[in-house]
Amino acid sequence: MARTQKVLLDVDRRIAEILASLVESAGMSRRDLAARTGISANRLGIILRQEPPPATVGEVGQIAVALGTTAGAVISEAESPNLIRLPSRNVGGRPHTDLETVELDTTKLAASTDNTPIDPSRGEG
Repeated sequence: MARTQKVLLDVDRRIAEILASLVESAGMSRRDLAARTGISANRLGIILRQEPPPATVGEVGQIAVALGTTAGAVISEAESPNLIRLPSRNVGGRPHTDLETVELDTTKLAASTDNTPIDPSRGEG
């Protein structure tokens, strides 16, 4: 009986994109990555080129750790395609993504059914 090829899901493709981007930003060769992860350079190529079969969670973890992050961070980013992807940079020879909290809106919203001021400091009431 012939084996059926495993299909890559969208999340598998995004994981591979993220890993490929991290490898590129780290300036690491596949040979170096293979030495750090114990995954063959051939298998790494398959994963990073988004070819089936998709990376296992274990492989994602091994690659992520070698690149200075975690499988959870990679998978979380892959599951949130609408989030803005921040560029990574090398910190101590390892890729690192800076995350910072940005205040998006300072407008205070208030609602009252009896027209009582909710924020007296704004001069309401």
